[in-house]
Amino acid sequence: MQTLRQYKESHAEAEVLMSALAAMQDKNAHLENSLSAETRIKLDLFSALGEVKRQLELREGKSNHGTLIVSERNMNRIVWKSFSSNP
Repeated sequence: MQTLRQYKESHAEAEVLMSALAAMQDKNAHLENSLSAETRIKLDLFSALGEVKRQLELREGKSNHGTLIVSERNMNRIVWKSFSSNP
């Protein structure tokens, strides 16, 4: 009789652990998807930043190197503000 009680208790504990494991796996999958989406957004933003930088270099020419540095800093600020505003 005691063996049956121990079996039932251990079975109940196993069910609780399996339930917790399933919940953690679901949460892990959600976090992986969120991280993947965030990474894609960051890649898109840096790609856009590179494109704007190339356009500025072509428009302003290499002779205005100081202006390019200031413009690049302004672009970086804009991109980082975009990062901080995205959840």
